[in-house]
Amino acid sequence: MRYFFYLITFFTTFLSQCQESVDILNEEFQAIKRSGNFPFEMSLEIIEKGNIVSLPSGKIRFSKEQLRKITTNIKNKNLRQTLRLLLAHEIGHQYQFHHYKNKKELDNNAISKMLLEAQADILAGYSWAYSFFSEYFLQGKHKDIQIDDMYELFQFMLELGIQENTIGTHPSKNDRLMSMRLGINIGLIELTYYLAKINPNPFIKEFGSIEKFYEAGNLSRKKYDFDKNTENLFTWSYRMAKKIVNSNPSVTKNIVLYKDPNAQLVKWNTSADSPFVEYNLEYLNISQKPIYVEMEVYTSHVDRVSKYSTIYHNIRNSDIFKFTIKPKEIKTISGVLRWDKDDLDRIGVTHLKAKEMPKIVFPNSESYDAWISCEFVDQNSIDNSSPEIIEFLSASPVKDVTEFKIGAKINQLIRNLKFTPDKLAIGIGNLSVYDQTKGMTEIRYNSTIQFDKNTKTKIIRYFNSLSSFTNPQFEENEIEITYSPILDKNLADRKFQFILRSFRNSLVGFEEQSDFTDPTYLEVNFHKGDLSVDVYLESALNKELNKKLWYLGVDIYY
Repeated sequence: MRYFFYLITFFTTFLSQCQESVDILNEEFQAIKRSGNFPFEMSLEIIEKGNIVSLPSGKIRFSKEQLRKITTNIKNKNLRQTLRLLLAHEIGHQYQFHHYKNKKELDNNAISKMLLEAQADILAGYSWAYSFFSEYFLQGKHKDIQIDDMYELFQFMLELGIQENTIGTHPSKNDRLMSMRLGINIGLIELTYYLAKINPNPFIKEFGSIEKFYEAGNLSRKKYDFDKNTENLFTWSYRMAKKIVNSNPSVTKNIVLYKDPNAQLVKWNTSADSPFVEYNLEYLNISQKPIYVEMEVYTSHVDRVSKYSTIYHNIRNSDIFKFTIKPKEIKTISGVLRWDKDDLDRIGVTHLKAKEMPKIVFPNSESYDAWISCEFVDQNSIDNSSPEIIEFLSASPVKDVTEFKIGAKINQLIRNLKFTPDKLAIGIGNLSVYDQTKGMTEIRYNSTIQFDKNTKTKIIRYFNSLSSFTNPQFEENEIEITYSPILDKNLADRKFQFILRSFRNSLVGFEEQSDFTDPTYLEVNFHKGDLSVDVYLESALNKELNKKLWYLGVDIYY
């Protein structure tokens, strides 16, 4: 009887929390409608089951099913802000339906949809930050919300994205969070203009004059490539979405970063008297057409422990470049950026903290955080191609994946490598000399194939640089799959055997050779004609952790 009482109590509380979410949504929606003159009609509809969606008819739908999931995963004091952010995202879509009606931006393809989602995230971040901090500064609300609550909100948005380089109508996890945070930063900048307008005295005291404050504000906008004199928030957000999502992947892959082994791309000055990082980058256009490029180089602060997590990623200073690069042309990008704090920070709120480390980000095949958009000068089109996810190499059971399906995926991957390797590459490539004596050069790309969140997949294309750096004739292609280092030897062995079994069962007619003589390096090779597959597991000492880690990988050559 006691357990029945507990169950009833839990169920009643759960329904109460869901109703609270519905009430908050209605309150927020009505407040938003009162706050501005919208050039379109819109309504909020709560249904029992389904997804959160915005419709061209003007309806914004939230389901109680989704609200229950949100209520379960978000602290109660953060519930209103989470719902406000989601609602702002859907209203962003309403603006798109109105503004882009009968235009190519609403085309029904994966890349167009990802751009629209990224733009809606930027607009949502802007709207949320403006309203939240207006209430904070002008009404004294939200004093109980701490920085960890903000991180919870960021984590929630991160989970709404998809894995890097996977197919879907939403941006990747990193892109989604970067978009939202960009909108938040611009929202804060625009709010300070409003606060200065209604009460200029604090700003005059801080900056010496209101004109100097406006000058600093314009520089802040410039850091995010926003010029209010030439474009509005809506057009700016779409242009920035193109950079964040790296739209037109088939064009972008023709821009490669040339890595001269005798040159230093980045030089850090670590002295407190000179907290700057210098960069000197050379980009090459390997296509036969001129390409228009918009790109950024920026410094940021990241958490030392979770240095790859976008949740703790704070942009500090940036240089923005816009140029056209001709075929065979090398474009040099160079500059100096401050890394310890924002250039415009007068009170020290952006100073590097003890738990943080500085980072410089620029377009290259090693970065998922780089901002760049490329278009052929003679055509203004969006590439409809999109990446694919292959789940079987996640080294864990995958639902509804039969041995036949696994074999089909492996053989599809091999066919792509043999006949259409260009489709496996995405984003900026890194060009470097592979073999000086033979004149062999490689271009290393991120791959369109993403196996799981613990892997990095590269496509490496080799050509003879003695002939030409531009319009290269590729002689060999390689897929390189590397897993995150594994601490537990038994877990590493299980993953190794799982992947090995998948390839062994699928590669019909391949010869197999094993090398298990060294217990710290296990390798199995499958080969047939010009195709070779290596599955390996090796251990090495990680100097940073002072621990032995296991490294698992797959190399496929053709």
